[in-house]
Amino acid sequence: MNLMKRLEIICAAVIVVGLASIYPLQAFIEHHTGDRRVEEALYLPSGKAVAKLSLGFGGLVSDIYWMRAIQYFGGKSRAGGLDQNSGERFELLYPMLEIATALDPQYIVAYEFGAMFIADYNSPEKAIELIKRGIAHNPNQWRLYQHLGFTYWKMKDYRAAHDAYMAGSRVPGAPPFMKTVAGQMLAEGGSRQTARMVFRQIYEESEDERVREAIVAKLKRLDALDQMDFLMKLTQAYREQTGQYPGSFRPFARILAANKFNLDSSGAPLDPDGFPYKLNSADGTVSLADNSTILRR
Repeated sequence: MNLMKRLEIICAAVIVVGLASIYPLQAFIEHHTGDRRVEEALYLPSGKAVAKLSLGFGGLVSDIYWMRAIQYFGGKSRAGGLDQNSGERFELLYPMLEIATALDPQYIVAYEFGAMFIADYNSPEKAIELIKRGIAHNPNQWRLYQHLGFTYWKMKDYRAAHDAYMAGSRVPGAPPFMKTVAGQMLAEGGSRQTARMVFRQIYEESEDERVREAIVAKLKRLDALDQMDFLMKLTQAYREQTGQYPGSFRPFARILAANKFNLDSSGAPLDPDGFPYKLNSADGTVSLADNSTILRR
């Protein structure tokens, strides 16, 4: 048997042994992903611990953890975890993504996914920790600076958001809007106009469809907030003219149609997802319907 043939056999044996060693690890992940007893802490402490079990197949194990993170988030979401009053904290999402990125520090989509959903539903501080680690390993990925600035902006830390966008604007190949958004953070960081700018840029630049869907939901929420503000101005004006708040939206049918509101058969304006707004005739406030799918948080 020649040397080349022996090398081929040795390589094949290493692969077989490696894959065999990964199977129990994958089965362990599969078994515990939905286990309520481990919802508060990760069953394996860190990427370093998992690396010792991966026997050099870190990239493959990283993919396994990434897929489990997606399955975990999807399962929780389908079970109502994104609802305003669910109390769900997605406790395993950060540990899973921490392991995936520790095993493969260039796993950009995992950093971006974590930046969006860990910040929203678990801990902005953990999201920032994850993104900063991603930047340390991938300093030429301007999108990571974009997500870092985005996360600081959600925390209302507009100075830190400005600094993150400015740092990203200096990365070779970064688009001009990074510097534009940086300036907007200091000028009008808390405005809905800034929110729309930030959300639209994330939507246009992200390659992750889950992130894009989340951004669409956030943009709809902004539209709903604007619509409710407009409707409450109408109810307040009605009270000033008549001395009482309206009992329905019917008095505003013409002005609502002129402002391109969609109306149901009763004349009630519909939110961006097609649910009628609720009118409180006692104080003129307008709110989302109880069954509306517009984000509350």
